[in-house]
Amino acid sequence: GCLVIASNRTAIPEVCNNALLIEPNTESLKEALQNPPCRTGNVCESPSWDSSAKRLSDILLLHSNG
Repeated sequence: GCLVIASNRTAIPEVCNNALLIEPNTESLKEALQNPPCRTGNVCESPSWDSSAKRLSDILLLHSNG
């Protein structure tokens, strides 16, 4: 269920269903990250630094205690 941005080269297009395929260059990646792919019917929101930091902290704490 993860949204994917992938290169349109080699075998990647053959194995990535529903991925946003881009040219493997900086400008294409920049454009794709600024306009990420969305699931149909869902609103795409860019994650905030705070929510990203919280999720990462939760993951690190989970693995350090496990």
